[in-house]
Amino acid sequence: MRARSQVFHALLAALVLALPGALPGAKAVAESLDEETRRIGFEAADTDGDGQLDEAEIAADTAAAFSAMDSDGNYRLEQGEVPAIGADRFKALDNDGDGELSFPEVMDDKLDDIGEADQNQDGTLSLDEVRNYEESQ
Repeated sequence: MRARSQVFHALLAALVLALPGALPGAKAVAESLDEETRRIGFEAADTDGDGQLDEAEIAADTAAAFSAMDSDGNYRLEQGEVPAIGADRFKALDNDGDGELSFPEVMDDKLDDIGEADQNQDGTLSLDEVRNYEESQ
């Protein structure tokens, strides 16, 4: 069960959060996944099974991944909790300049990326849209 949980969190960070800038380090993890693993992760995130990720599903997965990275449980991500991101990117995400990333800061950036990835502008993301966006970055 522990291995399954680790895979699940990796998938959350890699697939749903792989949109560049969504959460630190997610794109690097996403690039290491094979297509079957991406599909499984997408299906896990697609809680209503409609083949699309809506904002609520993406927010829920973002929150789960954020919590998994928040090793000290203070509801903020410090640079040390997300070592895969560079200092410049971290500062760019840190809108209030307090040296930590709050969930709203991460989600604001993620929503921007979702808007760019949503090729047909239907307010949801398909696996193809996520894949295409990743490849374009």
